[in-house]
Amino acid sequence: DINIPTLAAQTSHWAGANLKNLVLEAFTQERRRVKRATAAGKETSTSDRSVTMLDFEKAKNKILMGDERPTLAMKERTIAITAYHEAGHAILMLKKYPLTQNLTGVSIMPRTKSLGVTMGEYEGDRVSMTKRETEAEMAVLHAGRVAERISFDEETTGPSNDIERATAFARNWITKYGGSKKLGPINLEVTQAIGHDHLSEEDKKTIREEITQLNLSADAEAERVLMENHDAYVRLAEGLI
Repeated sequence: DINIPTLAAQTSHWAGANLKNLVLEAFTQERRRVKRATAAGKETSTSDRSVTMLDFEKAKNKILMGDERPTLAMKERTIAITAYHEAGHAILMLKKYPLTQNLTGVSIMPRTKSLGVTMGEYEGDRVSMTKRETEAEMAVLHAGRVAERISFDEETTGPSNDIERATAFARNWITKYGGSKKLGPINLEVTQAIGHDHLSEEDKKTIREEITQLNLSADAEAERVLMENHDAYVRLAEGLI
């Protein structure tokens, strides 16, 4: 039951070595599944001893996010914050599609790399991004932090990676893709690389301010969407808990 087109879409940007690891890990998942069934005294058929799409999904998730940690003792409040955080990402992804990824799953199962995860895939290979797509991606990234603020009136250290990635989107748009409204359509990274780093302190301040403004706009957009879809967002979060 392996869906090759879906698997290909989910791993379109993966290198050959990563795809090899995916296949090997999928076989490992299958062996573990059969071993658990045998240990429980269950009979396994030929189809049970074949690699399935679920084995590939588990293998992909392990490679991207690390091993599941079902025995990790989390406080009820931490579980709730994580659920609302991931629900925030998921609702923004749903509402911003197709500008952003298509939502494929959301979980609050702790892993070695995160306490929860919201998964999505692009419709085809994405080789470039428009400004609207960039802004949508940033809004999705900010949504977890915004959800924590809306539901618990506080923010945590959990969204640190989200903020880092959103800041990278903004920085690249301003300094690499000519998106600065004040400095114009120039690649600031190139001008520095060829020895023409003539940016004044005022210019550097402008760059920081424009990066900050993009992030503040993304934060505001995430809050707008979550407030407009508050009931759906709460139902999803409570369902995850």
